[in-house]
Amino acid sequence: MTTDADFRREVLTELAPVLREALASHAWGRLLVHTARRDDGSLRVSDLEVDDVIGPEADIERAMGAPDTPSLLPVLATAVEALASTWSVDVDDVGGGTFVRDDEGAFHHLPGLVRAPSAAVDLRAAAALAWASSSFAGLGLGEDATLVEVDPERAVAVWQSGDARRELRCVVLGTFARASWTLVWAHANPSLPEAARARCHEALDAFTDRAVWEVSTPQLATDERTAWTLAALVAEDARLAPVAVRQEQGTLFLLLEAA
Repeated sequence: MTTDADFRREVLTELAPVLREALASHAWGRLLVHTARRDDGSLRVSDLEVDDVIGPEADIERAMGAPDTPSLLPVLATAVEALASTWSVDVDDVGGGTFVRDDEGAFHHLPGLVRAPSAAVDLRAAAALAWASSSFAGLGLGEDATLVEVDPERAVAVWQSGDARRELRCVVLGTFARASWTLVWAHANPSLPEAARARCHEALDAFTDRAVWEVSTPQLATDERTAWTLAALVAEDARLAPVAVRQEQGTLFLLLEAA
C-alpha cells in the first residue's frame, strides 16, 4: 500500500531534474510556488519566488527568465496540488507550495508558502527545545498527567493525574492550524478574551531577540515543528514551561508556571 510519504517521494523524485536543471536549485534553499485558479477552475502558477539564496543570484535570474521556464509551470502546478493533498491540505487554502532543498541536495515539500526560519531560530533551536523539555519536567506533573481544561479568561490550565487535579497559571501563546499551515499568535486571535490576548502580547513584547522576526509577526505560514520551536524560544526567554496541545484542527501552545 502506497502511503502519503511514499507518494511525496515519488513526485519529488520525478520533479528533481526540473528543479535542478531548469530552476537552478543549486542556488537556493527554498522555492515558493504561488498558485491561483483560472476561470475554468484549473490551477496555474502565478509566481515563482526564491527564498534562502545560497548560490549565484545570476543563475537564478537566468533560470527564471529562460524561454523554456513558462512551459514548466503546468508541471509545477500539478505537482503542488498533488503534494498538498498528501498533507490533507487544500492548495487553495494555502496559496501554493514550497520546495525545500536540504544540505545533501534532496528535495522536500511543504504545503503553503513557507519561508525559511530566521537564522536566529536555527541558532537557538537546540537550546530552546532542551529548555522546553526540562522546564516542563520541572513542573512535577507526572508522566500520566493530562490537560483537562484551559481557561483563557482566568489564565489557568487544569491538569489531572489519577484523582488529583492541579491548576497552573498559563499564557495562551498561539495556535498552529493544520488546514492552512499557519501560526497565529494569541494576541491576534479575535476569538480569545481581551485579557488572554493582552497576556500573550506582553509575553511576546518582552522577547529580547529582535532578530527572530517571526515573534513580531501576528500570523505566518510555517510548519508545525518551527511553530513549536518558536513557542519554546519565547518560553525560554520568559523562563516558563511551554506545552503543545494537539487538537482536532491544529495545535495550541501554552506557557505554564506553577500556581
